[in-house]
This record gives sequence, C-alpha cells and structure tokens, in this order.
Amino acid sequence: FASNEIAPSLAHGAAASEGWVAAIHDVMTLFVSDLDVTAAQEALVQACTDAGVCQ
Repeated sequence: FASNEIAPSLAHGAAASEGWVAAIHDVMTLFVSDLDVTAAQEALVQACTDAGVCQ
C-alpha cells in the first residue's frame, strides 16, 4: 500500500472541480434515461471545454 499511488476520485472532489463534476453528473443522469451515446459524448466534451480542462 505504501508504494501505490492513490487515484483521484470524482466523488470526493479530487479529480475535477465542483462545476465540472456537477456537469458530468448532469450528463450521466440524462444518459441513463435516454441512452443517447452521441449526445452524452458531445455534452461531456462541452463540459470539459467549459471547465477549462479541454481545449
């Protein structure tokens, strides 16, 4: 355990900002109801761009 790296968690706020996590949550909530993969992918790309992580 001492030699392993801890992976950041979205649930615990270590992997992304609160705004980005909220956007990811919103996208996934919609995805489980409509199962539109393309729309979910596009929304995740937009969320990443809006968060300033993706360019």
